Amino acid sequence: MMLEIDAAWVSRGGQDPIRLIRRYPNRLFALHAKDNAGIGVRNDEANFAPLGEGLLAWPGIIAAAQKTGKPLYIVEHDLPKNPAEIIAVAKENLLYDLGDRPYKQ
Repeated sequence: MMLEIDAAWVSRGGQDPIRLIRRYPNRLFALHAKDNAGIGVRNDEANFAPLGEGLLAWPGIIAAAQKTGKPLYIVEHDLPKNPAEIIAVAKENLLYDLGDRPYKQ
């Protein structure tokens, strides 16, 4: 059985995405790359944020995921006001955390 982990929902469930990835390193198939915003932040978007713009420790999550091989990263957001902007910001931050591109200046 393979795992498809949604880091934001894992965290909302009180678990640590890094710990979960490390517990099942040979099973990680995909990682949903979205972030949680703090309470009172982005309330109109169900408190979700683009990857790297919220509360989760993405450099650590991605480092743990990369050690398992090359999982599929799924950029998503459950209730975006501006889907194109969410995708662009999350992609940029994901590529930065993967070491493929610096943040825009």
